[in-house]
Amino acid sequence: MNDEEEILNEDNPVKDAANSLKTAILQSSEYNNYIECARTLKADGALYERVNNLRRRNFAIQNTNEQRIGIERFYDLSAEIRELRHNPVVNDFLDAEVELGRLFQQISALITEDMDFDVDFLD
Repeated sequence: MNDEEEILNEDNPVKDAANSLKTAILQSSEYNNYIECARTLKADGALYERVNNLRRRNFAIQNTNEQRIGIERFYDLSAEIRELRHNPVVNDFLDAEVELGRLFQQISALITEDMDFDVDFLD
């Protein structure tokens, strides 16, 4: 099999199940709350850009291989998060984003919990 071959072709029952899951997620309260909060936030372009800047920096810190990110950098970001969370639009969006992320994590855990997939190399 080459890298470009599609595994989830029309005859694959996993594709049907994935499409059903996608439909359920699109209809979920978590997803719809996230979409509504995102629309509200995007209505203020400057605020939306500020939040995205914060999200980018937070993502970079959480996914860095560096052992030390710099305590000042961490505290600066934490202070900005606290400040932005005073705005109810930002707070609602960030809460909705976390809630949707948790839904994805729980779905992933449910799907993989009984599968024998060797990831011991990560330890």
